[in-house]
Amino acid sequence: MTFNYFQTYHTKYNSANDPATAENLEADYLFAQQMDAVLDLADKTFSGEESHGKHFDLHKHYMAFCNLKKLRQLGLIKSDDYLSWLKNFQKFPLIPLYIKQKNKYELYVSELKDYLCDFFQRVQPLINFKAEVYDPVVEMFDCEWD
Repeated sequence: MTFNYFQTYHTKYNSANDPATAENLEADYLFAQQMDAVLDLADKTFSGEESHGKHFDLHKHYMAFCNLKKLRQLGLIKSDDYLSWLKNFQKFPLIPLYIKQKNKYELYVSELKDYLCDFFQRVQPLINFKAEVYDPVVEMFDCEWD
């Protein structure tokens, strides 16, 4: 056997080129472990009804709306079922002032706003929600209110 034979064999079957070395296996294991952690976090971020940020889960807010008895009795916002409420829940100007001044209604609107803001932050984590979205809207509202 000549030197060239060993040299060709070594270049052909070098362990550094073998993808199954201990270092590569360790790197693959660490990567898989990190990906599992990311996927677990994604699963905890959204509820099952939210489908990883594709849909809202407003059942809790619908139930709170249903518990506002005077508002349902007036029938200004159609809320016979969840789907009809979803189509009409944003019609805040239709609600009379005496209902808007009640604590239950303020709590309902506040929790709805908090959920929608939180949902936006979970869906768009790279956007600075307060600086880029919320503050400009509040500023625009304040200017128009005055």
